[in-house]
Amino acid sequence: MSIKQINNKLLLLLIMLISLSITSYLASRYSVLWSGDADAANSPIVWRAFLDRGFDAFTQWKPTFDNWYFTVYPVNFLFFAIFGDDGLYPLLLSSILFIFLINTTCFYISYKFSGLFASIIAIATLTFTSPDLYSNGYLSHPFSHNSTNAYGFIIFALYLWNIHKKNIIIPIICATLSLTASVSDPWLLASFFLPMILTEISIVIFERKNKRDLFLYVSFFIIAASNIVQYALDLPVHSFKITTFEMMLQNINTAVILTSKILPIFAINEGIAAYFVFFVWFLVVITSAFLCFKAGGKLRYLAIFSVFSIAGIYSSSIIGDQVPHQRFYLNIVPIIVVLCASSVKLRGGKLIILPLVVTLATSLALYINSGPNFKLKSNPVEDYIFFLEKNDLKYGYGSFWGMTMGVNWLSEGNIHITPVYFHHKTGEVNFKDARVQTMKFWHTREFITTNKPSRQFIAISKGNTGDRCKDVDLCVRGVEKQIGKPDETLNYHGIKFLIYNSPINTSL
Repeated sequence: MSIKQINNKLLLLLIMLISLSITSYLASRYSVLWSGDADAANSPIVWRAFLDRGFDAFTQWKPTFDNWYFTVYPVNFLFFAIFGDDGLYPLLLSSILFIFLINTTCFYISYKFSGLFASIIAIATLTFTSPDLYSNGYLSHPFSHNSTNAYGFIIFALYLWNIHKKNIIIPIICATLSLTASVSDPWLLASFFLPMILTEISIVIFERKNKRDLFLYVSFFIIAASNIVQYALDLPVHSFKITTFEMMLQNINTAVILTSKILPIFAINEGIAAYFVFFVWFLVVITSAFLCFKAGGKLRYLAIFSVFSIAGIYSSSIIGDQVPHQRFYLNIVPIIVVLCASSVKLRGGKLIILPLVVTLATSLALYINSGPNFKLKSNPVEDYIFFLEKNDLKYGYGSFWGMTMGVNWLSEGNIHITPVYFHHKTGEVNFKDARVQTMKFWHTREFITTNKPSRQFIAISKGNTGDRCKDVDLCVRGVEKQIGKPDETLNYHGIKFLIYNSPINTSL
């Protein structure tokens, strides 16, 4: 290896390290938005149960259909084991790792196709991605689609690398990663798995390639889409439902606005301005894809994969019965960036770099104006824990949403609040049924009577979700009728505590 090659590799490494440093700063500052979130407590709670109960912890845990078992959990559990800590920092490190993998993968692909300048613009654009993705897209949230996104881009890079090779190992890896990631989070089906299959079909058509790899991908896709693994492991499954035509029209408008926020050309992202930004990016993507397709070779299939990945997420978010949200669009920015950057050196592609530079400059301006100046430890759950400890409240019941699971997590097991449902008509507590993202054994006689303090509480908070109280007074009356008047009442930022100096009778 020549001195020039060594220097070039060192430069690439330096660029990636700079990107990692900036990503670490931004992710840590925006972590205040999720550091006490109920979803963030997911793997730490399961980890503790796993250490105590072994694999039975997974039969006791009630996951959502995006269970994260084969994507986020292995990474988080590894960090928990290495650092001997299941608090904020291992989860933050996990989030940074996923963002870094996406950024560097796109950087490397762009470098291979367009050289240093375009790849630097690409990684800079992704490193300083729109702050809207951090604040509303859950980019740095430890349990967001961005973790799945990282697996998707690894699959994307491996797939591109293996084109025109007869290697069977890489297709097996791509198929296996796609299956396990889809079982963990079905979002990957539309964003990467199906686009990979459609790209493979195009290779078979254009190059008369044998259908071995296509058969492999389709077989694994059928397993993933039919939920065979979930049924075998007794995991919840996701059913995609089509919304009404009227709602589709609203979703199109929402998708346009979201695009202008995650790929800003200027600060305004409403009305005509949003449609202008969307139209600009539509033209840029079509032009880049056309240039890459026309160039042939791997660039052709990069374009096909990218277009289907973009189309998969936009179409599913528009026709599906969920309102489009930034968290569903986490593949859009990096896939567009890598598509555009990869086309820069092609004939007619020089101007493609301009939209990337503009969105980079706009995002930088948005960071400067708003400033990610949060303190890493600025966490409302810590104040809540202090309040509970000060009033000797170590065991009780409350709503899942809010800070309940954050307390269970960040109090390091010193305080436990079991999430419960409050009946919307009577206000009474359902002590029997475990909600999703909680442990079933929390609702057993053995758990509630073993080493629990006699001073216990019911925490009632106002909210419109299924397990909170629309009418706090109704729930107070319901609880008093169900288990008696409290010995003491306290209030904390709108949360009403009914405190009993003897164990609560749950009838379990």
